[in-house]
Amino acid sequence: MTKTELGTDHARALAYLDERLERLEEGRRRRNLENFRERMAAEGVGDVEGVLATLDPAFSLTAYGPDGTRTDVPAGPAIRGLFEGLSDGGRTRVWLEWEHLAVDDDVIIGDGVLNMRLSGAACAAMGYEVPDPDPSLRWARRSRICVTIEYGEDGRQEREVFTPLAAEVSREV
Repeated sequence: MTKTELGTDHARALAYLDERLERLEEGRRRRNLENFRERMAAEGVGDVEGVLATLDPAFSLTAYGPDGTRTDVPAGPAIRGLFEGLSDGGRTRVWLEWEHLAVDDDVIIGDGVLNMRLSGAACAAMGYEVPDPDPSLRWARRSRICVTIEYGEDGRQEREVFTPLAAEVSREV
């Protein structure tokens, strides 16, 4: 599957990772990509416990907004809260269309398009502006991103740096 065939479907995005896994032999790179795929599968359907299982207890996240604002989310309850807010009780759908994905022994770096289908409440929890703040409405959000994920010796994610560009937001009907 080429990057242009990924479309806007979570299953296709996971299939891309599966195809990458088929080409990797055992070792740290394969272990890291397996962990990454597990997280993408869980995050895609709002499975907070599944996401947290892929993270080291010391996992932290740094996000740079489109305006350059830096937000640091420290390890512990703040990370759980971030993923709970994003998942919106399992109602949010998230998938990535990767254009580049580099897998190394200690890090994964990728860029592509982040697709989200989420409620107005989840938009508010994540700090995303929408034209109508009604929390019952559903929104489609799409933005280019660059992400770097660092891995620990045990193969769990220790740190993420996430940089999205400005998003296209439209009401889902």
